[in-house]
Amino acid sequence: MEDLLNILRPEERIALQLRELYEHRHFHLFRLSSFEEYDLYLQNKAFLTNSDPITFTGNNGRLMALNPDVTLSIVKNTPIGEARKVYYNEDVYRHDRKDGEYKRINQIGLEMIGKIDAESEAQVVQLAMESLAVAGKGALDISHIGLVEDIVAQFAPYGLQKRALMALQTKSPHTMRAVCKQAGLSQDLTLALTRLTTVSGSFREVAVEVESL
Repeated sequence: MEDLLNILRPEERIALQLRELYEHRHFHLFRLSSFEEYDLYLQNKAFLTNSDPITFTGNNGRLMALNPDVTLSIVKNTPIGEARKVYYNEDVYRHDRKDGEYKRINQIGLEMIGKIDAESEAQVVQLAMESLAVAGKGALDISHIGLVEDIVAQFAPYGLQKRALMALQTKSPHTMRAVCKQAGLSQDLTLALTRLTTVSGSFREVAVEVESL
């Protein structure tokens, strides 16, 4: 086994070690087709940011797209009500809106579908930390979707949710201030939302600051 690992490229060795880690935690490999019907991504376009699916026409005339994302495909191919713990090692294909380039990106990750409790969340966070340890470098960035939804909801009456979400994703206080100004929000709310865009640090420090904001 050691001889086999020595002939692998670094990224292949990491992928093999991650596969062993996820299998040991009872996640199962999920294989996907390289493309889906474009309608899947059209219906969930808010889920994709800063990139567009690469499309082509199938033999039956339907518009198809190379997978720009793995999560949507896994959800689509999971029967309603079925619980799953899966991991994947897939290529995704994207057309970057900013530089116009076409990109193929390898992604390794996991999905837990079904009833999610605190123990499940803790397991995913632990696996994220162990995955970074296998890779040898990286940073663990944790957010809370409830907090994100509450922030974005401030802009719903003005139709600016997408720009507000982009400000959060890119951690851009300049963009957040501009969106707040366009929405006509108060100075106090603008200051709080702008700070929330950039807050970072240890969990205890961030939790205290976010609660105060």
